Amino acid sequence: MAVVGVDLGGTTLTVLVADATGAIIGRIDTVTPDTVDNSGLQDFLLDTITDACDRAGVDPNTVAAVGVAAVGPIEGTALCNPVNLPNVDRVDIVKPIEDRYG
Repeated sequence: MAVVGVDLGGTTLTVLVADATGAIIGRIDTVTPDTVDNSGLQDFLLDTITDACDRAGVDPNTVAAVGVAAVGPIEGTALCNPVNLPNVDRVDIVKPIEDRYG
């Protein structure tokens, strides 16, 4: 069993993959692209989660849980007009993860 933690900041995205004991077995730190729009940000999140799982040797479809922390403001599951991401507004950052990873 593995779990994923996502920290979506205005300048950096960090994705961690941990095993059942909580040991980090995969990590990616990358620049959050400030030119993406809503769908571009969703794709970037999903691709980075998949890449982190691949580095950890974990099938992303077997991940038990994904936790997400994100720069605000947040309304429900939507990221709403964050200052450092000027082309992003009211983008759901949870549903695409649920749809892809269950």
